[in-house]
Amino acid sequence: MASKPVTWYIATPADGTIEVSRHAGTPVNLAASVGEVVDHPKPCTNLWFDESPFSYFRMVKCVGEAL
Repeated sequence: MASKPVTWYIATPADGTIEVSRHAGTPVNLAASVGEVVDHPKPCTNLWFDESPFSYFRMVKCVGEAL
């Protein structure tokens, strides 16, 4: 039996756009992609460690952590 996939959460404004993506000039609208895999528009330049402001989506597994 296949295991249930992990659900990830992120807080967004009412329009569903990740705020840091809007400021980076590559807005990612999660509301338009519900149930789909969303690829990062500008992935990390250094795949091992990159803490730039928009290097990855900072998502959480528990709803309360997103708020």
